[in-house]
Amino acid sequence: MAFIGHLLGEQLDFPGEDHQRQSTVDDSSLRPWTEAAPDVFDPLLGQLKTLNLRAEADLTARSAALLQLATDLERDAALLARLITMENGCPNAQSEALQVQSAVALIRSLVDQASEFAFTEVRSGARGGKVRIDRLPIGIALGIVPCNVPIFLACLKLATALLAGCPVVLKPSPENVDSMACFSRYLARMDLPAGAVNLILGGRILGDHLVRNDVFRKVSFTGSSASGLAVAQLCAQRFARVTLELGGKSSAILLDDVDFTEVKDQLWLAMLQNNGQVCGAQSRVLIPKSRAPELRAALREMFEETVVGDPRLPETGVGPVVTAAAANRIRNTCTESASQGAVLVSGTREESDESATVSPRLYEVEDSVADVWNEELFGPVACLRVYDTEEEAAGWANQSRYGLSGSVWSSNTDRALRVAQQLKTGTVAVNSKKILDFVAPFGGWGQGG
Repeated sequence: MAFIGHLLGEQLDFPGEDHQRQSTVDDSSLRPWTEAAPDVFDPLLGQLKTLNLRAEADLTARSAALLQLATDLERDAALLARLITMENGCPNAQSEALQVQSAVALIRSLVDQASEFAFTEVRSGARGGKVRIDRLPIGIALGIVPCNVPIFLACLKLATALLAGCPVVLKPSPENVDSMACFSRYLARMDLPAGAVNLILGGRILGDHLVRNDVFRKVSFTGSSASGLAVAQLCAQRFARVTLELGGKSSAILLDDVDFTEVKDQLWLAMLQNNGQVCGAQSRVLIPKSRAPELRAALREMFEETVVGDPRLPETGVGPVVTAAAANRIRNTCTESASQGAVLVSGTREESDESATVSPRLYEVEDSVADVWNEELFGPVACLRVYDTEEEAAGWANQSRYGLSGSVWSSNTDRALRVAQQLKTGTVAVNSKKILDFVAPFGGWGQGG
């Protein structure tokens, strides 16, 4: 049965164009989805305006509903992970932890944080008397979710909105129809007023229509920088609040005292996890001139050791990306980069244009011309560059229109922190692939959001 979504407590059933897609893993058919005319949802969305969750008064009930959702996800983590593997190629060895267990931990952390949040605060006035600050729900929220980590990002937008007292409509990608159809069943079981949590599957036409709708007082968008700019412009036209988490071209800076063997596994994940389909992927790696031959060889070996193939197999490190079209965009950028002076260090396998699998590629550049240095490829491709000084490395890392994340790798944490503080980016990890933590802010500079 084709899937549209879940709105006001009811499964949606509208006429429209049915779309069928095949898994890039084995060409099997995935669940179809129906693309209905966007305006058919407007009368139902209008009914959400009457829903008032109240920020603090109902917090206990909303928290309990979210914790039940976390329990449901945890129980069915293996099933959900398999569905996402078939949708976007995330290797099964990574999928359960990255795609589902991360969402479970996120929900539980946010519920804990909300229990200590001051919805009401009284301060001594600077001009005498008292000042009371009430933090109130802004209204109905729209969360637009991309295809790379759909459950985690859906839960991030869902949980933050609900805990603040805002009804939420999620608009996930149609690439994730199977996992989102399953996810919507958990949402339907949440013990909340009808309309508190909603989900409508659709593409860019629906997303554009929803962002323009005055019913949404807050928009949270995760996706490309180009799409994020369009969302920001539409929100600005109607003075809606907007949060953007966009692209990245993040740098892993290896200092000259790094123990490569010690950090290798974390560095691999930072660069190639989820087939490189991660906004914060460390797709640039900067190595010191004093150790360049050794570290270049170690990185080449790391890439060449990566098992490429069926993501359902436990030994697979890199599987197909979400579509063959996405794979071809990556390959075309690599071809163009070679003509711009980028030298291929690792990754010589020939691939058909019909294949969604891109073998891991490591390029080396001596300047900032090549697209592989400048552009977010969203695939298993990284760019190597040799630096003379730490200041030069930090300068090159900052040489990006993005600024989402970064990392520093060193045997001396204090030294790594000094370099990290020079980076103009949202978050910096030290000797770790973990570029975000649930108790810390997460955001970017520039076109990173």
